[in-house]
Amino acid sequence: MWKQPSELSIFGGQSFADDVQGTFFVGSGLINSNSDYVANVGLNLGNRLISDTRLRYDPDRNVLSRVESRLTANTKYVQLSGRYFKLNTPPAVITTVPGIPPEEVSGSITFKPFRNFSIGYNLVRDLDSNVTRSQGGNLSWTDDCTTLSLFFIKQDFNNDVIQNDASFGFRITLATLGGVGSQ
Repeated sequence: MWKQPSELSIFGGQSFADDVQGTFFVGSGLINSNSDYVANVGLNLGNRLISDTRLRYDPDRNVLSRVESRLTANTKYVQLSGRYFKLNTPPAVITTVPGIPPEEVSGSITFKPFRNFSIGYNLVRDLDSNVTRSQGGNLSWTDDCTTLSLFFIKQDFNNDVIQNDASFGFRITLATLGGVGSQ
């Protein structure tokens, strides 16, 4: 059924620090009496369907402190990609940049209707504030050496770190077909 090999990976663990004098960064999972448990499950079905989920469990608070899950589906003409992210930090701890959401969903879709052409759209949605933070689209032409893209990006972050803006652009990407330099 799949032309490429398939793969399943599962990881689970817990970090420990013995005889440490200093303190740890809040996001390290080593801040309280028990370290966080971490897990990762990945599935790749011949590059047609790819899934990856990462979890962090905080036993001191009995909560999933971080969830990140990605799913990508590929066909000859369409590529779909989605991501869910949630960071559940203690209320007294500030570990994020103001305006960056603790919970978001993002996705993209790319159509390849003709040889060398593609049309794409992407979106990032802040679920905490119920606001679309970023969205964009592109029209691209690609061959073995060159990619030409006409794109649009709109951002709505409402903070001092990332300013709101909207822009159009044209990008040229050149690729090499081997080594550069003398042999």
